[in-house]
Amino acid sequence: IDNILSGLKTRNVNIHEKPQPTTQGVSNDEDSIISISSLNGMQNTNMPKRARKKNTSNKNVVSLDIAALVSLDWELAVKRANYNEHAARELLSEFVIMLPTMILEIQAYQEMSKFNSVHDNVHKLHGACCYTGVPRLQRLCFEIETQFKTDRLDGLELNLDALAEEANLIVKAAQECINQSID
Repeated sequence: IDNILSGLKTRNVNIHEKPQPTTQGVSNDEDSIISISSLNGMQNTNMPKRARKKNTSNKNVVSLDIAALVSLDWELAVKRANYNEHAARELLSEFVIMLPTMILEIQAYQEMSKFNSVHDNVHKLHGACCYTGVPRLQRLCFEIETQFKTDRLDGLELNLDALAEEANLIVKAAQECINQSID
């Protein structure tokens, strides 16, 4: 490789000047031969470090970062309601009322193997999560939607079970949160 690289010619170009045409075969003063020592010197200075590749988890199952999220984040709920606690309480109350029905519909469609309907209902649930402070449920919906979009449905049943469990946790946590907010 040293022999190949040492024969390469380069041209120094000033990007601020207009390029001047050169006649083919005629050497220009600015032409130079690349030396291995100059390449090695360039390699060690001013070269950006290569970014480390992120560990990508299996996209077919719930990722570990979901465990770090909370089921119900009241501050996030208030923020999403434009810092209006009353509106956040109402949105959360309505969300908790419709959540069990949505989960039952998702489970029914899953049992009937109507996966397009499962996907549609998970998508609706994901949208509803965006108005409330339920980051873990929102992330689960995202994970499941990603499975459908990438057509990788292995692990789907586990994720849908996790979705149902998370919904139950939210219903319990929301009741406490709504009651505390009223007091």
